Amino acid sequence: MNKFIMEKGPMGAIENLCFEKNVALLKKNHTLAWEKVCEAKDDVPDSTALVFAGNNKPNLKIKLPGNKSIFIHDRNDPGRESDAFLSMVPEKSTGVVLILGMGLGYLARAIAQQRKKIQHIIIFELNIEFFIHALKNMDLVELLEDKRVGFSLGEPEDVSDILKPANRAFMLENIHTSKLIPCFQVNNSYDTLATSVFEYVSEYNMEGATKTKHGQSFFENRIKHLTSIHHDRLLEDLTDKFKGVPALIIAAGPSLDKNIDQIGKAVGKSVIFSVDTALPSLLKHGIKPDFVTSIDYKSATYEKIAGVTSDPLCQGINLICASWVTPVVPKTFPGKNVFWAFTNSALENWINVSLGGKIAVDGAGTVAHMNLISAKIMGCDPVIFVGQDLAFSENRDHSSNVVLTNKESMERMLNDGQDILWVKGVNGPDVPTTRAFLSYKLAFERMIAHFDGEVINSTEGGAVIEGTQELTLAASIDRFCNDRVEVGDSYGQRRFNLGQSIKSILTKLIKLEKTITKADRLAVSILKDLAGFEKNRESSTCLSTLPLKLQKKIIELDSCHHKADKNPLWSLFDDMTMEGMRQDEREKNELEILEAIPGKYLEWLSKSIVRTDRVNKLRIKNLGKFKKQLNALINYHSNEKALLDRMEGTKFERPKVLELANLYYQSENYVLLERLLVKYDFKMEGAAVNYYSGIIALYRGEYGKAERSFQLSIESDESYEIKIFDKRYEMADHYVEMAGLKKGSIPPGGYNQVIRYLLLKGLKCCPTHGKLRDAFGKMAENDLQTVMLNIETSDKATLQKNKGLLENWIGIVTREKELQKCIGKNILSEFYWLYGNLLLESGDSTQALDCYQKALSLFPDNPDLHIAVTDACFALGDFDSGLESLKKAVDIDKNCAVYWKNMGDSLQAQKDYNNAIMAYEQYFMALPKQVEVLKNIGDCHKKLGNLDAAYEAYQQFKKIILDK
Repeated sequence: MNKFIMEKGPMGAIENLCFEKNVALLKKNHTLAWEKVCEAKDDVPDSTALVFAGNNKPNLKIKLPGNKSIFIHDRNDPGRESDAFLSMVPEKSTGVVLILGMGLGYLARAIAQQRKKIQHIIIFELNIEFFIHALKNMDLVELLEDKRVGFSLGEPEDVSDILKPANRAFMLENIHTSKLIPCFQVNNSYDTLATSVFEYVSEYNMEGATKTKHGQSFFENRIKHLTSIHHDRLLEDLTDKFKGVPALIIAAGPSLDKNIDQIGKAVGKSVIFSVDTALPSLLKHGIKPDFVTSIDYKSATYEKIAGVTSDPLCQGINLICASWVTPVVPKTFPGKNVFWAFTNSALENWINVSLGGKIAVDGAGTVAHMNLISAKIMGCDPVIFVGQDLAFSENRDHSSNVVLTNKESMERMLNDGQDILWVKGVNGPDVPTTRAFLSYKLAFERMIAHFDGEVINSTEGGAVIEGTQELTLAASIDRFCNDRVEVGDSYGQRRFNLGQSIKSILTKLIKLEKTITKADRLAVSILKDLAGFEKNRESSTCLSTLPLKLQKKIIELDSCHHKADKNPLWSLFDDMTMEGMRQDEREKNELEILEAIPGKYLEWLSKSIVRTDRVNKLRIKNLGKFKKQLNALINYHSNEKALLDRMEGTKFERPKVLELANLYYQSENYVLLERLLVKYDFKMEGAAVNYYSGIIALYRGEYGKAERSFQLSIESDESYEIKIFDKRYEMADHYVEMAGLKKGSIPPGGYNQVIRYLLLKGLKCCPTHGKLRDAFGKMAENDLQTVMLNIETSDKATLQKNKGLLENWIGIVTREKELQKCIGKNILSEFYWLYGNLLLESGDSTQALDCYQKALSLFPDNPDLHIAVTDACFALGDFDSGLESLKKAVDIDKNCAVYWKNMGDSLQAQKDYNNAIMAYEQYFMALPKQVEVLKNIGDCHKKLGNLDAAYEAYQQFKKIILDK
């Protein structure tokens, strides 16, 4: 220990005593921090001075360059600056407090004293001399004794070492971060520290939030894969398969539109990886990627690629999937192979090992991350990023042809700016991004730092990705993509007995279930005994003071829990139990506090048993459900194996093929089902086969093909009409659910593009679906009202929005005839009419006329529509057709003759007196009471020199007026 620690400074006896207590506790409870203090220099820098405020509270005054100085705490009342942070941390908060810059520890002490339910208090102090001053001048005993507190002094080599103890809490709880701003001003390293802490905590917090909310879906998805995954491959099968071969990793950022045409030059000369979102764009340009990655757990993920699954190019594409991906993607996408990547989580590890796998990968936050992981495993070098913007380049969220974009959300963020961050842009100014995009960018940068090969960023826009070399895509292809590459598909077939592995784990599960059931019975009995013990006002301070029989039960219960806790099976349920574990962690924290209070032994014991009993009940529930799933899987694998064995024989048995087809259909294994149907197509026909073909066609968006298959199925067996109807409704219901549409309600925020897309897909699956038809009717009414409210506006943005709404509806009803029945003729007619008006105003008279005529086809007796046709015809110079339409309007409604009057006035002003007379006469014939027009006729004749005709018109006008 150095002199600074050993010798007594110029402090009084009380301060010295406080200092000695602080140092002793630091050494006892925080050894690493104590060692850092011991290693510190003997003398405190001249720039740091201890000062006292008027209320005698200590503070630190720091000299800065330029003869300036700064106080670490509030100058007049040190510690008062902590009040604002405390006000943001509720008294019953159970989260984590991160303190970046401790100073003398005012806030740290207050949190420890006043927020007893906080689970972890982690303190970073980069300036060790500040901490030494705190040891000397502050009573830190309560803080240093608090088991929740962790210290990091000086610049940490790896923040994960300090933060790791709170990993579970980061996943389950709220995070409260305090930045002592003067510390940041004194030491610039705090900015780097804050970034590292944010990255670490954010990753766990997002993972925890996702698992808490969707952990059940993660688990269910993985279990559903077990009916088909044994037919697929593992990503590790491709280890070093393309060593030294360039790889293009294509994302769907806005900049992809700039260079997508160049990607074709790299086909066959590189390994092309695409995120699922970018696949439609690539296929539209005739580009077939070698690998497409999909990892999202939501069923709506399939919609990103559903619209292109009928493209023959898809049959040559390999899928790379994470274990939690929605089953509909690998079970429906008609690709060549599926390659699975597994992390080290318990459930994934079990599946991986069961399939003969040995390699686990790091978790991937996005499909692009998974593509980089895959390229690394395959040995690709260099890796070239394309379309990886990680920002709203040019105020867009995605490239063209992307399905399910977040355009509305992006526009809101850009308008209010509250959730927008600005980062360095590629070859230009800063670009707007989000915290999520930023975390993805930082994840890329960490991955690149550990990547042995070269990483090129050929994304021609978006955010800079540190660690990459920036080159245009054309330059990258010219430099690296010169040799032919054959991806091929000679990977063989894996034949691991997954069914046997499932049986093995079921046996272990049944044994564990017995232990948990026994513990449950013991807990009920012990709690009953304890209730009686407390009722008789008996007290106890430890286990040995309880009745012997009760002691034995408690020991036995503890043994059961210990045995169960050590069982590795529990880790399989991590994703399912996150919400339950949140409550468990909070209760454990409270029980630790209660355990230390004398005289509270019985209360602590009762609450501890209640806690473990609640955990047990959650375990029993999960075990029961998992056991049921395992039994179903065992039956599935047993049946599939038996049927496949029979079909591999020389004798063809049609019933067995149909039985296997039904097995695949019931488990929604549409890829396996399709392959089976194709394989035996020459020997099979009938209702079932056509029914299956129709369902597959629906999932692939081939609605005409589905209709034909269904019709053939019904012709073979009329009973299939009900099955087809039910399946259509089931699929439509699924789209209604994905869209979040409740009966009789409008979705929060209105009908955005995603909701419209999902509802339309549902209607295509089932045109007679009542809820969907009602939804489209309401949607059309809302959009019509929106347009009508803004009909007189001159605002360009509003006009563009109106035009977009109308174009969307007209485009949809043109393609989807069924929609016309949903929205009604009157609304559809209004859409055509209003859109025609916008087109006519913009000078597109031909398209305007087409819209008016379509509106007229719905309401041929609407005189206003005939007038609209007249305007369009006149604008096109087709006066004969225009006049014909005007006559039809007047025949329907004589009041429309005012159009003749207006035309006459216009012609008269233009000195076209002959045509003006003709228009006025048509007006007068339709509305003979409008005698004032006779004077106009007379005036025109007079201008033409037809004085007799003029006189006659004037006389007629005079006579009628006098007769009145």
